[in-house]
Amino acid sequence: MINSTYTILDKAVFSPIMSNSLANVIQDVDNILLLTNSQNNNDICRYIHKMTQNKLKNIISNNIPKDFEHLQIHIDKNNLDDFIFFGANAGRAPILLHKTIYNYDLIIIVSDIYPDAFGGYKSAMIDLFLAFASHKTLYSIIKNSIYDNLSNMSNIVAFNTVGNPIYESIRSAIITANKALNTFAINIPYIASNNTAFAGDLFLSQIECQKFITDKLLLNPYYNDYFYQLLYDIELNCYNRPKNSNIKLNIEAKQIDDNMYSIISRNDINDIINTIN
Repeated sequence: MINSTYTILDKAVFSPIMSNSLANVIQDVDNILLLTNSQNNNDICRYIHKMTQNKLKNIISNNIPKDFEHLQIHIDKNNLDDFIFFGANAGRAPILLHKTIYNYDLIIIVSDIYPDAFGGYKSAMIDLFLAFASHKTLYSIIKNSIYDNLSNMSNIVAFNTVGNPIYESIRSAIITANKALNTFAINIPYIASNNTAFAGDLFLSQIECQKFITDKLLLNPYYNDYFYQLLYDIELNCYNRPKNSNIKLNIEAKQIDDNMYSIISRNDINDIINTIN
């Protein structure tokens, strides 16, 4: 597995999208945070540490090798005094990001990218947001996006980021915090093929990775059927909802667990719709 993971990372970090290679980016910084939420965290931690050496100050990971545990940090989401308020986004959600985000010259995010019922895709951008955003911010973005789009929920669906208000709210929050310029993203598609990953710019690497996944789904008859059945099943529960519906969304049980896993999944959309009267 190590050789395979290293091959994927090598191809990505030395041929990034709209960015210098990771080796060149590292030369200009001193304090680096690694945020990894991948099934191959052990290999990824060792790869990034070897490349960054003593510049790697901390790691946020759900599965970290024992010899790197001294670098592991946990973000306390309970004390709002530790969050920076950036105002409200277009969807009225207060943007509160933990001040720790500014402790680093560079944040390297390595993520498996796969469909998500709310943001369209789980990705490096989503992992960055989940790591530093307050529960209040996450709750407000999802609640307001669903409430404002009850009459037409077709954009809040897996596989879609175009016009998706949750995706756009999270994207604008990251841009507002000015961290898009201080990140190096590595998005690994959940459909493994040809040792592929997409790295570099936080947003463009996700777009290219999404395109890769969609192309694979549409070209493969099995994935093609799965793709459209999944969209049908989700959208069937989203149409024709009255605008004055009550949303009883208990996001406290659906944000993230202690290991940085997003508990919000594409199946949760049914739970939310069932709470709308």
